[in-house]
Amino acid sequence: VYVTHDQIEAMAMGDRIVVMSEAVVQQVGTPADVYHDPSNLFVARFIGSPGMNLLQGQYSDGVVKLPGDNRLTVPGVWKSALENGLNDASGNVIVGFRPEAAQIQEQGEINATVFADDLHGGYSMLHLELVEGEIVHARAARQDKFEIGTPTRFNVDPAMIRFFHPGTEMALQKEGTA
Repeated sequence: VYVTHDQIEAMAMGDRIVVMSEAVVQQVGTPADVYHDPSNLFVARFIGSPGMNLLQGQYSDGVVKLPGDNRLTVPGVWKSALENGLNDASGNVIVGFRPEAAQIQEQGEINATVFADDLHGGYSMLHLELVEGEIVHARAARQDKFEIGTPTRFNVDPAMIRFFHPGTEMALQKEGTA
């Protein structure tokens, strides 16, 4: 057993990790499971550098309305989870995705403006602003250059998207998972 507060170290060294907050176990699993399928918002924010992008939205009829008049088409495997897992009429939901799930594309579904572009060696980390103060992070090829203030568009890889209940902060489970 090895104890550390450094999440990068835990991900690199552990075969199984336990994420705790205030002496309460939040999630137990392989580093990949904890990274790709966080059990709640705490784990989503804590694991990864930067943590998971988390956006407030409203779900209705297979689409989540996001900040900045953006819309995200919900993958089919998530529709029943959202319809059954959200227990208020507003359809409030939190959409989560890792930076590598955001794919810069001219015809992307989500509009943003480049806020910053940081070279991280093998890739660039884009900081994209949907509306004032609402920043998401996206990985891009290191050779691609993005000027600050440039409008851009991106899609989210449907296989890498996650949804969270805004009240309980727990992850919703898609069809076919427990």
